[in-house]
Amino acid sequence: MRFASALALVLCTIIPAFAEAAGRQPPEMPVVGWLGFRTDTIARDGLWQGLHELGYVGDKNIAFECRFPEGNDASFAKPAEELVRQKVDILAPAGFPATDAVRRATSVIPMVFVVADPIGAKFAASSLIPAAT
Repeated sequence: MRFASALALVLCTIIPAFAEAAGRQPPEMPVVGWLGFRTDTIARDGLWQGLHELGYVGDKNIAFECRFPEGNDASFAKPAEELVRQKVDILAPAGFPATDAVRRATSVIPMVFVVADPIGAKFAASSLIPAAT
């Protein structure tokens, strides 16, 4: 669960930073747009537990908009676009297909994601974390 806590910390740090960069106040209750398969409970529950450890409680001081597409990987496009239209504060796609759909849907809303090779997949230009040697 240490990984989930680290991801949650990044998520909580990035919301105020991006709001400030856009010249806005950070939201009182940030809205996280979660996109992933319904069966991917390990990543989702881990993120929520990590947020809880940092003092965030769903519908109290953080809100979630969750989308669980059914079917093949192509089904992520429409739910990603829905989350963008809702203007969530940050996107948290789970896995490669969801991250790719979010990347195609917006370049404005920040996202926190985990994929094996984000630079090779063109999800990121560089890494904040040095590669393990």
